[in-house]
Amino acid sequence: MIKNIKFIVPFIIIILSITIGSVVYAKESAKESRREQAPMFANENGIKNEIRGEVKVKIENNKTDLNKTIADIKIKREEFKLKIETIKEETKAEITTMKNNFKVSLDKIKNQTKRTSTEKIVNTIQELNTKWTNNLSDKITQIENVLISVKSRIAKAEDKGLDVSSLAEKVTRAENAISIARESILAQTKKVYEVTVTDETTLKTQMKDLRDTFSKDIKAVGGIVKSAHVALRDTATALAQIPKIDEASNDVDKASDNNDDKKTSDEVEDNDTNNN
Repeated sequence: MIKNIKFIVPFIIIILSITIGSVVYAKESAKESRREQAPMFANENGIKNEIRGEVKVKIENNKTDLNKTIADIKIKREEFKLKIETIKEETKAEITTMKNNFKVSLDKIKNQTKRTSTEKIVNTIQELNTKWTNNLSDKITQIENVLISVKSRIAKAEDKGLDVSSLAEKVTRAENAISIARESILAQTKKVYEVTVTDETTLKTQMKDLRDTFSKDIKAVGGIVKSAHVALRDTATALAQIPKIDEASNDVDKASDNNDDKKTSDEVEDNDTNNN
């Protein structure tokens, strides 16, 4: 019995030694594995931080570009207002001269009713020209404000890494259409609709020609403004086809202001209100 015990004890000690050694080896292996993985995790975190930093820089750059765009628009809009007001002042003198000359030519018309009616037509046409050019100018301002919001959303899409390269040409086309429309409005504002009455027999024809000329001119300007609206609509439609613009894809997106596009156009509108 004692011999058996003497034999078993060393055997148990050997088994325990092997077991403890295995446990110690496993712990050391786990430590070594963690040490090996630590640089990998650190490198992965470093890459994530680098990407996050690049995204933040891109967002800030886009905001800077958008703010510059808004500032440029404000300057151009003020220049346009100044030009149109200058033209109106210059045109006032021309209109006064035209009315005086027109009244002299009306002396050829003996029928007082015809004289009054003719004079009213000439005055109404000039007033309508002022009214319509003002309305079209306001319309272009509205179109431009929407375009600012569209450009803000394009910048937002770029921040998310979405491909918006196809929109660049459409935005440029809309901007050019707005510029052309403003130039046509300035040209229309300069126009003075005058007529020299020759005699009573041709009076009706002269008045009809005057009305037709004004109608043709103002419709042409309206068509140019409509082209700017169409160019804007095409841009907005193409933008709407780009998915996931409003989906936050990372922490940077979640921290961004979702109302940037509204603020940009509101900022310009507020500036216009304060200046009016």
